[in-house]
Amino acid sequence: KMAKEQLDSIEIKIELCRMLKELDEYLGEHGIQYSIMSGTLLGAVRHGGFIPWDDDIDIAVLRKDYDRLIEILRKNKRIGEELEISGYEVDKTDMPFLKVYNKSIAVKDNLAKDPSELWIDIFPFDNVPDRGTRSYCQCVRLMQKLYQKNLEANGFYALEATRKKGIYNYLNKIVVWIAGKFNKEKLVERYVGFCKKYKNQECRYIQDLTWGTKAVPRALFDEIVDYQFNDITVKGFKDYDTYLKCIYGDYMQLPPEDQRVSHGIKAWRVTENEK
Repeated sequence: KMAKEQLDSIEIKIELCRMLKELDEYLGEHGIQYSIMSGTLLGAVRHGGFIPWDDDIDIAVLRKDYDRLIEILRKNKRIGEELEISGYEVDKTDMPFLKVYNKSIAVKDNLAKDPSELWIDIFPFDNVPDRGTRSYCQCVRLMQKLYQKNLEANGFYALEATRKKGIYNYLNKIVVWIAGKFNKEKLVERYVGFCKKYKNQECRYIQDLTWGTKAVPRALFDEIVDYQFNDITVKGFKDYDTYLKCIYGDYMQLPPEDQRVSHGIKAWRVTENEK
């Protein structure tokens, strides 16, 4: 029989840090350069670790390193006793990016319909052209929306329509219905193909196209330094100021309380009882 022990918010963050430390060592051993990103980098700069209300970790990898990582993971997606990395290009899941799962910790969050495991996201950063960037990114954004609506249609996420009212609710249901008619695997394949369109070109800007953050200078990856994150040391862009201003604007200003968003994670450590 399996036993479940619920973790509190502090214990969840301790487990995430332990996962990140193990992932940092794994990527280092394989020569894969990465940077913490988004709220994780903001937390390191502004709080010395997690943003107090945050409950997840995101890291960035350039597409060339991401592709090398994919090749390694196709041979063995386990990276430790409890950690496993999954994603469309590894094992044909629905995610066009990678998720590091802790197989011993079950979670439920506000966005996902079904239970999962505690995770860290790894996002590829793709080249975007200096000219025509806006139109190209709008095209990728359209593919992204179609992909997300397809997941909603197939029950992977709680429907946006349940949180909206009026005409938006009606239109959203129509788009979800249309997206559900697409073959999910083909849709993700095309989506990833769009993201990698400028992979072999020299570009000044890169972007996390699989999730949709803003374009940032490619040069950010030229200098990676150590950051303190809670009680561990992790890697991040040396020029955090340029990155965080691109993403958040006045990043040192705390957002209003009603805009402090989290996944609302609930987690349980799963162990096997001795007979």
